[in-house]
Amino acid sequence: MPPLFKGKTLMKNIWIVDTTLRDGLQTPGVCLSIESKIRIADTLDDAGVPEIEAGIPAMGKEAVKDIKDLAALGLAARLTCWCRAKREDIEAASECGTGAVHISFPASVRLLETFHKDRKWLFSTLEDIVPYAVKHFDFVSVGLQDAGRADESFLAEISEAAVSIGAGRIRLADSVGIMTVDATFQLVRKILSRIGKAELGFHAHNDFGLATANTLAAIEAGATSVDVTINGLGERAGNAPLEEIAAGIIFLLGRKTGVKLKMLKTLSDLLDSETGFPGNPLRPITGANVFSHTSGIHCAAIEQDPLSYQPVESEKLGQMTTCLISQQSGRSVLRSALVRFDIRPSDAQLEALLAIVRKTAHLYRNGLSTFELKKLFVGLNGRKL
Repeated sequence: MPPLFKGKTLMKNIWIVDTTLRDGLQTPGVCLSIESKIRIADTLDDAGVPEIEAGIPAMGKEAVKDIKDLAALGLAARLTCWCRAKREDIEAASECGTGAVHISFPASVRLLETFHKDRKWLFSTLEDIVPYAVKHFDFVSVGLQDAGRADESFLAEISEAAVSIGAGRIRLADSVGIMTVDATFQLVRKILSRIGKAELGFHAHNDFGLATANTLAAIEAGATSVDVTINGLGERAGNAPLEEIAAGIIFLLGRKTGVKLKMLKTLSDLLDSETGFPGNPLRPITGANVFSHTSGIHCAAIEQDPLSYQPVESEKLGQMTTCLISQQSGRSVLRSALVRFDIRPSDAQLEALLAIVRKTAHLYRNGLSTFELKKLFVGLNGRKL
């Protein structure tokens, strides 16, 4: 799939880490049963998502049991436990049956002071915890919290030290969503230069609406792994949405993920159903309205070329292009809609119908359907249904 913008080259797949079942569950008001978690994990796996953060073992026996149940599914995806930088967390995670663990460290001075820690503690704990985790897991990821407010040189030192003692991935977390696209790009470049062949991951929050932009910038800078949640679920303003990142990587960057784009809508609808959150019709990629048009100019053009007023073909994302009939609709839209019923209106009939549509369309909150338009036409012209 070539990118929409020039200048990009095809490279190896970007590794997607879905953290809906960990960070997503930190959303106020969201609580999922194990049955819901299993349905979500199964569907993520079917969609080709390569890694799923399955939960936080330190939350207790119930959390450990849920992670064990997810591990027992035998998914193709790698399952990961999320841990604090504590031996007891690693021990709890080792009981869960996942092949990987992510260990999170506070990295900014602000967070270190908040937790009554310092840089000396960070390095000594890193040197103790990472080798210990390597003995228990096939893959160890080290996360650096609040990377956006941390000293870059210090982050580079920590990252280099973590890789030297066994970390397979360094994950930079913009924990409060304050990074800009340029800052993200520059930080990723700097850390990459210090970690050799280890993976570099990026975890974005959406407090200023930049999670998607920053995640794509991290990839352009060389990050090979990125964190997402379905529908951008997460604490405060949420995380980078799976659907936006998976589609953006392919259509904007010309890269690959292995994620099946046609299943993005399925995942989005599933999460809405499981959480009880209403789906935003304007949600990019998976929203109900993102391939719907009302403008007469747009609809007329789309009849000729679906990409005239859409960035991608809707079918590639499991959606359908529709032209809704509204006050903005033009004659060509009405004519095309009626032709589907083998009705070919005269110019005079079309003019009269357009006047009625523009007068009454406000009564139809989601626009007129083609059947409602047909009924209006028949009412005007005395034809039987």
